[in-house]
Formats: sequence, C-alpha cells, structure tokens
Amino acid sequence: MCSKPSPNLYSETSNRRAGEWERFARSISSVKFASMHKHETRLKVRSYELDFFQHVNNAVYLNYIEQARVELLQSAGFTLNDFLAQKMLPVVVNININYRRSSHLNDELLIFTHISRIGTSSFTMRHEAYNLTQGNVPSFDADVTHAVIDTTTGKSTPIPDRLLQKLSSLHSQ
Repeated sequence: MCSKPSPNLYSETSNRRAGEWERFARSISSVKFASMHKHETRLKVRSYELDFFQHVNNAVYLNYIEQARVELLQSAGFTLNDFLAQKMLPVVVNININYRRSSHLNDELLIFTHISRIGTSSFTMRHEAYNLTQGNVPSFDADVTHAVIDTTTGKSTPIPDRLLQKLSSLHSQ
C-alpha cells in the first residue's frame, strides 16, 4: 500500500488533495502494484521545464526518470560508493518512453518506479507516472535498461552477488 505523502514535502495544493491522493494510491496499489516493491517520487512541473507550447518539453521527462531512478536506488541503500568500491557503475544503455498526456506548469506528477528485469550484467527499471493535477491520468511510462560496467575496462561485467541481492529486493514479482 502506498504511504501518504509527508505534508512538509509538498505544496498546500497537494495537501488539500490528500484524500484524493490516498484514494488514487489505494486503487493503484491494489490493482497494479500489489505484489512488487515500488518507489514513489512526486514532482511539480517548474516554469523552466516548459517549451514554446507551454507543456513539459519531451527531454525533461528524462530528468524526471533520472530523479525517480536515483531515489529508488537510495531507498534500497545504494550509494555511488557501493558501485565504485566494486569498480563498477550502472550505465543507461536504452530508454523507451511513451508520452501519454502532456503536463503543464505546476502539475504534480507521481512516478512509481521498480526493477522489472534483472539479467546477468544488466537490469531494467520501469517508471509509470500519473498527473495528479489532471485527475490522476497517465502522464508517461518508461523502461530504462542499465548495463553494469567495469570502471577499469569500460566493459560490461556481471552484477556482483551483494548488489544483485539489493536489486532483487526491488524486483517486481
């Protein structure tokens, strides 16, 4: 079950919609995300993210995905030092994004993120975003594949057991 957002992290507008958010989160949790670990990232669209047409520029969604990805890894205790200590880094090798509905200034987005696939030397994260301001409609979804790269050779390397265990705890079942 999704937890209620912390009041000190979000705008007054978000707090006024807390009941609506809870109903939405319950409906998503019970249907789509019930059996998986997921992380929630909430973002508010800022003025400098808009393009000439006054909606979020398509490239900005990659920043939103990156923020959600970092927060998911941090929630599991991953740090950059964990990777560097083992002389490896996860590098994005593929992004597939589907734009479902444009977002506008001050829209609030809720992004659910989880690990959808774990391979020998790569893993994929799934991101599904909803626009809370527009009535919880799907905003975008994306699959991001990361290869684990050896920092010494610059080549793909198998995911070490310790990190594999952490990733597995974030993997959807």
